[in-house]
Amino acid sequence: LQMAETVKYVDEEHKSIFLKLLNEQRLEGEHCDIAVVVEDVKFRAHRCVLAACSNYFKKKTLRVSILHQSLC
Repeated sequence: LQMAETVKYVDEEHKSIFLKLLNEQRLEGEHCDIAVVVEDVKFRAHRCVLAACSNYFKKKTLRVSILHQSLC
């Protein structure tokens, strides 16, 4: 059995398109699963994006997730 040759595909625009689409989803309220409240202003967000961009939110969302799992 012979392995197929590995092909590397690079799309330079993927990351900017990906972030643009995530932001559009956030603006439309699609798939938002968390809200951050700052001085009585609520910002809807994607938990995975916050966790990926911030150690603070990563720790907070992980703790909430563990707490939720233990309650179920």
